[in-house]
Amino acid sequence: MRAVRLSIAFSLALLVTALCAGATETGPGGKAVDPCLHTCQTEAEQVYHACTEHGGSPADCLNTAKQALSACRDAHCTAPGGGGPGDGGGGTTSSGDGSCREQCGKTVYAGFQGCVAAGSSEDICRAQAREAFTQCLADNHCATPPSCADRCAALAGKVNDGCLALGNSADQCTAAAQAVDTRCTADLCTDGATSCEDRCTTFGNDVFAGCLSDAGATSDVCTGRADEARAQCLALVCNATPEPTCPDRCASLGSEAKTKCLAESHPEDVCTALADDLANHCKDEHCTDPTPTCEDTCKAQAITGFQTCMTTTADEATCRTQAEAAFTQCMTDTCGGPDADCPTRCATMGDSLKDACTAAGGDPDLCAARAAEAVRHCIDEHCDGTEPPPPTCAGLCEQHAEEDARRCVASGGDEATCKSGAADEFAGCVTLHCEPPASCTDRCAAKASALQARCLKKGGSADRCATLAPAVESACGANHCAPPPPDTCTTNCESQARDAAQSCLDAGTDVAECQSLGQQTLDQCQAGCGTSTAETCMEVCESKAHAKHERLMARGRSEAVATRMAQDTFRRCVQFGGCSN
Repeated sequence: MRAVRLSIAFSLALLVTALCAGATETGPGGKAVDPCLHTCQTEAEQVYHACTEHGGSPADCLNTAKQALSACRDAHCTAPGGGGPGDGGGGTTSSGDGSCREQCGKTVYAGFQGCVAAGSSEDICRAQAREAFTQCLADNHCATPPSCADRCAALAGKVNDGCLALGNSADQCTAAAQAVDTRCTADLCTDGATSCEDRCTTFGNDVFAGCLSDAGATSDVCTGRADEARAQCLALVCNATPEPTCPDRCASLGSEAKTKCLAESHPEDVCTALADDLANHCKDEHCTDPTPTCEDTCKAQAITGFQTCMTTTADEATCRTQAEAAFTQCMTDTCGGPDADCPTRCATMGDSLKDACTAAGGDPDLCAARAAEAVRHCIDEHCDGTEPPPPTCAGLCEQHAEEDARRCVASGGDEATCKSGAADEFAGCVTLHCEPPASCTDRCAAKASALQARCLKKGGSADRCATLAPAVESACGANHCAPPPPDTCTTNCESQARDAAQSCLDAGTDVAECQSLGQQTLDQCQAGCGTSTAETCMEVCESKAHAKHERLMARGRSEAVATRMAQDTFRRCVQFGGCSN
């Protein structure tokens, strides 16, 4: 009976999550707070119940209800001006769960932006933001991360809310929520002998087992529910600071960008295409995990075996025993040697992503640049203790080309034509910024070495002299060989997120809290970029440099001369146009 109740509760939770995602355009955890959205949600639930009462399948009826919800929302609940949280714009559009820390992060980030806009330096504004964030945590009593029991209670609360929203009685919903709370606590809040990830896997298996008791539930449906439950468990319970999953963040980013796009009076089909492209690009570069370890592979095989066993025998105890035995045997048979380290596994994942991109018809160089960005983010997000590499020159050009393509589509251009133009923009960017002649870079390297030698000769310490050389070589290359690629809204957001996290760490704040603040800063900033953000100052200079290059080539000048003169145009534009490197 407990498994059945758990499955029913999670069915309700996942259903209301899907409905609320359509209503408020947030990831799981968002709540419809606008009365208009609440009315639309109620109407959609009535559509769902009417559909099932007339023989429709749960999946078909859910899709019908979501369409009704979307139509109602678009017709009646569009916030004037596309307002967001705190500005009278209707429902929340945050990417997280509305937690105390998240709200503090939003408030502080808004204050940081206002401080900079008022003319203060970013260093001063960051210091003020850091103090304000710490004070906000203390004032709202949210400095201590929630306990495992608290997180289970929060998960049960979502189930209760979803159950009530679907019209069930308070007693039914209380029982469903208690069942989830009990199972969550039993599975996840142990003495620590079992890893949190393994406990979440057990939790997902329980969801799968209970789902099979639902009328009409298929193995694929139950697998989806189990995977979703496990992913949300990892995000809510296993993170020191609970955060939405990476796919949730990307989906929320796309939704918020679509809202901004519509507020700018672009056609809905254009905004939908741009938002989907933005969300998919985010998932490709940010939501890619390292290739599995041997243990991960054995665990995945055991989970699949458990699910297959449950669909044929429905004997949960037997299936669990068989899965545990299969996992142990797999570990014994295949996991004798050491696994590759995390950065190496990220690199392997990048190779797979590059191959898939190329096989889908992507430009090989562009695919390689996107894969390099994915590897960088993979190392940053998964490889503790390893400093991620800086963005590659080609990776920065890829970001510029992607944003240029979205501007093209937003301006009414054909999507295929804009994508083709982006490939050309990427190639031109690489030519101007990433392919300096070897003779020039060799001279800069020699200059840096000579400076280091003079520093040592004059009595400078080895460490100090060693730090001078890379800076001199980089400046020399930028001034004489090839200027760095233009910044973009995306690169500016990443820089702000790094600064926010580092300032937090410098203040001695907990690492998990600082990482959370950095992620919130990134999410908020990227949501502001939208789908058709205006060119940055340096991107304007990039356009002028490309135009100069094309004119010179059309006049018969050599590639080397055209490139050198276009680079000079870019440098002068950046220097005298008020751009910052």
